[in-house]
Amino acid sequence: MLHRISIVCASALALSFTLPSIGTAQDYQPARDIQFVIPWAPGGGADVFGRKVIEAVRTDGLTNVNLNPDNRPGGSSAVGIGYVAANATGTNDTLVVLNTAGVITPLTVAGAPGWKELTPIANLMAEDYVIFVKADSPLQNIEDLTSAATKAPQALSFAVGGVGDQLASRVVGKAIGAEFNLVSFSGGGETINALLGGNVDATISNPAEFLGQLESGAIRALATTRDKRYADAVLADVPTLAETGIEHPVIQNWRGIAGPKDMAPEAVAYWQDVLAKATESAVMGEFLVQNSASPLVLTGQDYVDYITQQEQVFEELLK
Repeated sequence: MLHRISIVCASALALSFTLPSIGTAQDYQPARDIQFVIPWAPGGGADVFGRKVIEAVRTDGLTNVNLNPDNRPGGSSAVGIGYVAANATGTNDTLVVLNTAGVITPLTVAGAPGWKELTPIANLMAEDYVIFVKADSPLQNIEDLTSAATKAPQALSFAVGGVGDQLASRVVGKAIGAEFNLVSFSGGGETINALLGGNVDATISNPAEFLGQLESGAIRALATTRDKRYADAVLADVPTLAETGIEHPVIQNWRGIAGPKDMAPEAVAYWQDVLAKATESAVMGEFLVQNSASPLVLTGQDYVDYITQQEQVFEELLK
């Protein structure tokens, strides 16, 4: 059975983190161009996502100002978020990409800035995780992986490209009763190289950066953490862990946009409206298909509640 992370209304939760009073989009127009902070290096998944959001907003003419990308990588998003917290709190002219790392990093690094130093505006999408092995791996299916991994602690090595991958590996490990030897890399490119080079037994990650290698036959996909199979042709034959009777919490890498803490309510409402429209654009639609991702649009207190529940799930996994 999957333990789904549900989204509940604010009245059902006693939360210490709430959004400011609600303004309206009609009450606000940005007066200058927007500094659009991307807390990751150019070329990675979060960077591509951020630039696609900018492209969608520009292509569809959703605002009267420019969104200027500003990459500030480091610390699994802590550097970029810390920059916004230190330089833009209480202002309305900065946006920042917020993803799972903005929740996980403060839980694993004492004092690291995270989502609570920001104003969550809108979540736009979510990506699930897939377990990959090299094409000639003796691990033919998830049953083989389980058998090999449970022979001894750290019997199998897993390449992980970030904190999200690390937690996803913990989800799978706990579900099958195994402890993996986690080998950390800076991103998907390095994990692919490690897998193809035979330096690790497997990797678990969001599928976007692995689709080319999968289509070429260089790697194989053993299973996904999704609650149901992918609809796209490349991943349609990948079984879910649930199909094999493996119980686990649903874990996703979600991506959204936040503003500085104490952003004016009317500015928050304005960007919620703009970003909701951006998710309906052809640019974002094509991006989701290309990355085997799903739309997950949340705004306002629903977004805060979702992040809070994700935080609780991650805290449990880190115990």
